[in-house]
Amino acid sequence: MIILRTHFKSWFASGLLALGILASSLSSLPAHAIDPIPALAGKKTVLLFAKSRSDASLDRQLALLSERRVELSERKAVVIVVVSRRDAMIVMGYASLPAGTGNALFEALKPEGEGTTIVLLDEQQSEQKRWQQVVSAEELLLQMDAAQ
Repeated sequence: MIILRTHFKSWFASGLLALGILASSLSSLPAHAIDPIPALAGKKTVLLFAKSRSDASLDRQLALLSERRVELSERKAVVIVVVSRRDAMIVMGYASLPAGTGNALFEALKPEGEGTTIVLLDEQQSEQKRWQQVVSAEELLLQMDAAQ
């Protein structure tokens, strides 16, 4: 019993030391490595949050947006899909996002409800509009243009 307590104390102390090292290394990371939104600055961003990859409304929304890919490109828009808080996947446009972006975006924007949540961010990465259902590409483009 005494041996088990000694091993547990040693294991617990080494775990605390590892947590301390991890915390200090995270605090020394540059802000863009923790917060993905600065990486999107200067771009209009359409975020699609879904509970699963097999979400029919996510598929419909992506189909509608892909039909207007040229117009989205002309507006320097980036379309990002976040499924179940996992890493974000850029499906249209170009941006470099650090690992953990999906969870960070989920925490920052807190999508609600079941199904797909669509969030439009302006070029300063402020939330411009949010939908809880599939939105037409025309409506999305109109909202993008309204921010200019």
